[in-house]
This record gives sequence, structure tokens and C-alpha cells, in this order.
Amino acid sequence: MWMQSEIVAIDIQGFIRERDYSGRIHYTCNPDLYDLIDYADIIHMNIDEAIYFIKCLGLKSLEELVAYDELLFIITDSWRPFYIIFDKQILMIKPIRVQGDETGAGDTYLSAFSIYYYLLRDITLAAKYACSLTTQKILYSDIKDINDLGLYMPREIKYVERISYHKKE
Repeated sequence: MWMQSEIVAIDIQGFIRERDYSGRIHYTCNPDLYDLIDYADIIHMNIDEAIYFIKCLGLKSLEELVAYDELLFIITDSWRPFYIIFDKQILMIKPIRVQGDETGAGDTYLSAFSIYYYLLRDITLAAKYACSLTTQKILYSDIKDINDLGLYMPREIKYVERISYHKKE
């Protein structure tokens, strides 16, 4: 993969979630999960997957992911604040809350962030662009204006010490 790509971005969903015989989803420490760390530059997961992922790695808290400073982790949580962990820092982003189909929003965010991070090499600006495009995708099922950051700007972007998460409503 590295020979074909300068940045490898991976969503761990297919490596950490499985369906049992009844169709219920459960989490697993699939052996392929550990290879992600060797091949990926950016790893995306939702908050529930992240909580299980740290257990697979033998960590006690999400903040301990900063130890993997050669990786960039994106931990999303629907419309709630989400986090980008990189270079021993935690960036919290509060997106604007919009009503619409959130299916694939994490994939849209990961794709947009990866492209802009590759082009700009600026975490914060890539995060803003990705928020804007993801919000448009949720609202309109399409990207309306790739350059219109102002209308869909996150409510807040700041560095934090701790990651807070909420149970799904």
C-alpha cells in the first residue's frame, strides 16, 4: 500500500465489528486489527469502536493513543464532539448539529480529511474542510460547495487533555 499511496487512511469498522448468527453486532480483537498500526497513517473509528480498540491494544484510556505518535486517529461520535489524536495532542472538534441522513458520514469525513491533510499538511484546516463537506453530505445527500467553509464551520475547535464521550441516545 505504501508504494501506491503517500497516506493510508483506514476505517477500523470492518476489522473490529462482526455479526453473530442472530445478526447482532459485537466487537472483536481480530488479528488483522493489529496490522493496521503497521500500515496506516490515519485510522478512523467511532467512539464505541475506539473504546473497544484501546482494550485490544491493552490500553486503559483513549488518551493513551497519543503514545502512537506516528499515527493520526480520528474518533467520531455522530453530531457530538469528536477527536483527532496526533503528535501527542488531542484536538476536539464540535461540529454543528444538522438533521439528515448520517449514513456514511464517518466515511465522508475520513475521505475529505485525508485528501485535505495530504494537500495542505494542516490538521486544523483539513478538519474544517472535512466538517464542512460532511455537514453538506448529511443535509443534502451531496456536496454542494467544496469552498464554502463559513456556512458549515464547526462550533469549536480546541486542544484538550481528556476525551469525553456520551452513551448513544
